[in-house]
Amino acid sequence: MTNNIFNLFSSKNSILGKVFQRFLVSHAKLWLKKGYNIIDNTKDTTPMAHILLAEDDDSMRGFLTLALEKAGHRVTPCADGLAAYKAAEDLGAIIDLLVADIVMPGMDGIELSQRVGQLHPHIKILFITGFSAVAMGAGLSGNTETKVLSKPFHLNDLVKQVEEILAKSTPAAL
Repeated sequence: MTNNIFNLFSSKNSILGKVFQRFLVSHAKLWLKKGYNIIDNTKDTTPMAHILLAEDDDSMRGFLTLALEKAGHRVTPCADGLAAYKAAEDLGAIIDLLVADIVMPGMDGIELSQRVGQLHPHIKILFITGFSAVAMGAGLSGNTETKVLSKPFHLNDLVKQVEEILAKSTPAAL
């Protein structure tokens, strides 16, 4: 039987996390002598992102939100482009990625991306759409960090695409 001690804290910035980490390090030799294995599960280098999600279909918005939250991201779900734009104004500079359906009532995803891009010039954008012809012209946002994911897609594909987009550094971040 193997005994394992996990480094379970998730926020490296929390005071409790730092104290617990120092405790683990200072007692690691003692625990190793007693036959324990220390498993550090904090090696994930992908930063948790704040994603603004604009999707007019309630069930789709729910599935997308759950998938992105399960992947470790903070999600602000909005039922349409107007609500998403209002959220972008209210949230300020903490939005890392806009995930928007292209075809929505009120304000569509293209207009939303342009307006949010004025508020947050370095925001990354992922359009989701069921209309392939619309997907071809999705670069209209003018943002070089724009990608398109065509429906239907697997939720794993969404998470993978989001991770790839977030992994790319913007010029402002360099």
